[in-house]
Amino acid sequence: MRFSTTYFEVYPYEDDEVNPGILGKSLCKWVKEQLLGTRFEVTETIAEDFGYCLMIHRKPYWLWVGCQGLSDFNYPENGLSEDIATKFPLDQIEWNLWVATEMGWLNRLLRRDNRKTDRQDLLKLLEDRLLSIGVINI
Repeated sequence: MRFSTTYFEVYPYEDDEVNPGILGKSLCKWVKEQLLGTRFEVTETIAEDFGYCLMIHRKPYWLWVGCQGLSDFNYPENGLSEDIATKFPLDQIEWNLWVATEMGWLNRLLRRDNRKTDRQDLLKLLEDRLLSIGVINI
């Protein structure tokens, strides 16, 4: 899902954990909170090159949510200071949220595969939660 909103903030130096210019920590935090009490609770948060990965489970297959924010706003590399973060033009961020599954060959062979259903259910849940905070351009 791609969308824009000013609901999420930019944290100082958040791109130090990922690649320069990649945002998404507040989106990641929000998703994690939204999944509490559901069958999709987050078991692990991982900073990746692309942004943030929220691992839901690893067995019988990997189910995870990717969170990312991209912007053309120029700031110095390693320069997302508190001052810059508070002045960051939130309306210029394109937020990206996706659900991914990965499965080993043994489970595919044994046909233990609920990936499609879980992926669709999780995407629908997140889409509904985004609509509830006023994000309409999904």
